[in-house]
Amino acid sequence: MCSQFKMIEKTDKTREIEETESEFGYKGLHLDLKLDDERKILPEYVGFGDQQFEVQIRTIVQDAWSEVDHKLKYKKEIPSDIKRRIYRLAALFELADQEFESIKDVSNQYTETASSAEFDEKSSNLNIFGFIRVAKDKFPGARFGLVGVDTLEKLVSEINDAKPGIKVDEFRAYLDRNLAAVDEYREYLSSIGNSMNPYTRIRHCLYKENNNVFGHLIFDGHRKNFDRWLKHGTVFPNEIQ
Repeated sequence: MCSQFKMIEKTDKTREIEETESEFGYKGLHLDLKLDDERKILPEYVGFGDQQFEVQIRTIVQDAWSEVDHKLKYKKEIPSDIKRRIYRLAALFELADQEFESIKDVSNQYTETASSAEFDEKSSNLNIFGFIRVAKDKFPGARFGLVGVDTLEKLVSEINDAKPGIKVDEFRAYLDRNLAAVDEYREYLSSIGNSMNPYTRIRHCLYKENNNVFGHLIFDGHRKNFDRWLKHGTVFPNEIQ
């Protein structure tokens, strides 16, 4: 962001709070900016060339606390017992923010481990890490990790329930054989205003591989539409979910 604007002033309210031993409160990064010389001559920005503006960068938790903090500033007098409760709450907000950041870091580490770990796909049963390894290969840029692990665990569990003992290389082969067709179907759905996320595309690949084994992995309406598209190149509009 700063490479496209002129920095007037930077106020790191997060550092101001975290460098103290006993203070809790509003945290965020405030940037006072102006358009840089190249951007301000563009036709769409001509009227804003010398205008200064502020960008506030906060996490979701910091933004939630900012709403509380803003209202408190307009209270002239707050009883001491209420103030103590407010400070305790502010500390909990800070702890929650740190935990979210820590979980994200651990999730990224697990994802990297799954991608780089040495193991034999032919002899390894499909688990979360094997799933991530294959999925990251097939869906570059998509996010598969322990954030949103409930969705990931659910699908891996469903696959194993449907085909006990399935190996990682079998799972990879199913995607190899069927992803191109599923992505053609995805493009067709996109043309009529619908979309398919990576998990849904994987479910359709498995269904196409063996609809008797994996048929329950997709909804009835999705199954009817996919079957019709495979045969006729169209879907039942009323069945789109």
